[in-house]
Amino acid sequence: ALRYAWDIAGVERDTPIVRLVFAEPGFYRVSLTLDDGQQARIAWRDLYIVRAAEDPATEGSAEKWTARLAGRDGRVIFADVPDALVGGTCLQARVALYPGGAVELLFTPDAPWDATGAEHLTFWLKRQVEYYRGFEGANPVVRLYNRGGQLTLTPTNNANLLESGIPSEARWGWLRLAIPLAGNDAWLRETAGEPPLAAIECVGLQFTATGPAPFTLWLDGLAFE
Repeated sequence: ALRYAWDIAGVERDTPIVRLVFAEPGFYRVSLTLDDGQQARIAWRDLYIVRAAEDPATEGSAEKWTARLAGRDGRVIFADVPDALVGGTCLQARVALYPGGAVELLFTPDAPWDATGAEHLTFWLKRQVEYYRGFEGANPVVRLYNRGGQLTLTPTNNANLLESGIPSEARWGWLRLAIPLAGNDAWLRETAGEPPLAAIECVGLQFTATGPAPFTLWLDGLAFE
């Protein structure tokens, strides 16, 4: 008789059919081993579990994004593309001319966002760097702005969350980030003026690559939860 061995992100089952509800969105690898006592075969599939939600920042909103670069000669091209996890499109930010240093992507909503009561800023991210280079230093840095103040959230110990702690099978796919608005051991929270959570006029996401090579970022599902 066939023996079944499922491994779903560490959850093991031995039945032919498995039904499982995922508690959190994210990347999950599902593997199945079939064993008839003489031979065994394994197969796997990678899953992205998403939470359906309104997505005003990355759904058909490329014209609402701008960029701030450390060098004067940089250029970022924004586009709405169909390679989406949430909704029909996601945002593509092509850093076509990169002088080095920090690149901050800035989203300005039609009306200020009220994130009162929210615990996290969450979004999906995919990245591609030309040549062999990657990212370095604190990545990403998140800033929330309004006229009365600014809130900055930076990975502690200069951590590069785009390169570390990611399963190898998920390295160049979509990565889900959940940034705690109150800060914690992994995220340093800094404020200037009045923290703008009740009326966010701009969201900034800052990235730093290792050298002056073009790179591309895709963003999807940006939301306060």
